Amino acid sequence: MQHIDCLMLAAGISSRMGTWKMMLPFGEGTLLDTSIENALGFCDRIVLVTGALN
Repeated sequence: MQHIDCLMLAAGISSRMGTWKMMLPFGEGTLLDTSIENALGFCDRIVLVTGALN
């Protein structure tokens, strides 16, 4: 059986909205919640890459 890791790039802050894009509401949670849930459908591990928050 093959082991699959996912690299999720999630470093985008929206200067106009003033928030981290991945924390925006989406469906019944946030965009990050939905992205992780979908990735876990085919990935064994997720590495989440975030940027510096000021």
